[in-house]
Order: sequence, then structure tokens, then C-alpha cells
Amino acid sequence: MEATDLAAYRLPPLKPPIFILGNPRSGTTMLRLMLTCHREIVVPPECGFAVWFYDAYRDWNPSRTAAFVDDLMGARKFCTWGVSRDELTDFFARRLPTSYAEAAALVYECYGRCRGRRFSRWGDKNNFHIDHIDTLDELFPRSFFVHIVRDGRSVACSYQQMHAEAFESRFAPQLPSKIADVAAEWRGNNEKIDAGLAALGPGRSHRLRFEDLVCDRPTGPVRCTRRGFRPEDARILAFQCEPRARARRAHVVEEENAAAADPVGG
Repeated sequence: MEATDLAAYRLPPLKPPIFILGNPRSGTTMLRLMLTCHREIVVPPECGFAVWFYDAYRDWNPSRTAAFVDDLMGARKFCTWGVSRDELTDFFARRLPTSYAEAAALVYECYGRCRGRRFSRWGDKNNFHIDHIDTLDELFPRSFFVHIVRDGRSVACSYQQMHAEAFESRFAPQLPSKIADVAAEWRGNNEKIDAGLAALGPGRSHRLRFEDLVCDRPTGPVRCTRRGFRPEDARILAFQCEPRARARRAHVVEEENAAAADPVGG
């Protein structure tokens, strides 16, 4: 989409965002791909810029927009979003955010609008955010969190498979190889997420089992999308019929986009 086409979007304010959290290899990417198939939700590939740049830009001033866009273009993994500098600059110039939270939210919105999407809320998936639930809450106090949990034994097998296949993406996570270390990480991360979400109070989060997403029944996405979403959306339920195939295709596209650039920072 041309940068000038973004002016066509004069839509109502978006609903509060959704944040997907989980231990690595627990299905967070699969859940992201499922939710972004929904007609009212956009969830881009992961990039932790909202937290990374919070301290630098929390005292937001429109005069710092160019510097913010420069930092975004160099942020780790932002190349996988496929959003150009001109598109971001044009979008910011037309929307004029008055706070850092608004500026960060506009980046997600720009991603969706550049893809011709009309949606009512954006989401984010990033295991890095396990340690920053309080910061996300400070930025987006009405946000909703989905905590996906996978059986620890399956997670351990997935870690072992990752090591055996020697996954060479420069974005590959650094995972422990010893079973005892995997178990300790799995337990620690899930307990940390539970504690962080409990501190937010009731009605702000939902716990979801990975196994419910890959079973034959559509109960997983229905439960996950009950709060303000439309579980009857055919696309999100159709995704469940072939989640692994879609996930593989999406990973290939994101890796191809990433290979075209060499981002730094983050």
C-alpha cells in the first residue's frame, strides 16, 4: 500500500490490545497466527520495541518522531513487519500521537492498515514480555492478556528437537538443552506469568491450554475469543483445521522478510 493511501482510514478508536504470553515452544506463535486470521484482530510478528524504547521516549514530544522511527527501523525483528520508513512517517504525521503509548499503538495500527486490514484491535506476541507485564499494563492499562500453557514434557521435547535440528535463524531463541534446566525454565516462566497477571486483578487475562488449540474440537479458539471477539468467525476456526501447515508457511514468509535486512539494536 502506498503511504498516501493511509489517509483513507478514518476509523473509530481501536479497542484495547491483546498480549499473548507463554514459555517458549508453547504455541504462542500458533495462537498469534490464529488470532490474526480473525477479521477484527491484527497481530504482527514479534518485536519488543514498545518496552525497549519506553524509557527513551516515555516523555513523548512530537519533535522526536523522526528519531523514534529511526530506532524502529533498526530494532531487532522489525524488518519482519514489512513496514517502510515512509509509511511510518506518513502515518505519524497524519495521526500526531500525544503520548508514547499512542505512538507505540500507532506502529501496530500502521502495520495492519498497510495490509489493507480493517480491524478493531491489535495484538502482540512476545515471550520477552514475560518479564515486563507491569510495563505493558502501565502503557496500556485496559489491555487483555492471554497466557498459553503447554505440557512441560512436550515443551522439553520441542527444545530437544530445536537443538537436534540446529535451527540457524539469527532470530532463533537461546534455549537450555538439559532436561532439568528446561523444566526449571518452564516452571519459572509460567509462575512468573501467573503472578504478573494476578497482580492486574480479575477480568484482565485468560489461561489457555496449547492442547486445546490442536485438538479436533474448536473449543480452544472459542474460549480464547470469548471476551469481545467473535468466535463464529469462520477464518479463525478454519485455521484450526490445518494449524501446522499455516504456521510453517507464515514462518517461511517471515524468515524471507528477515533475510532481506540485517537489523541491529533491541
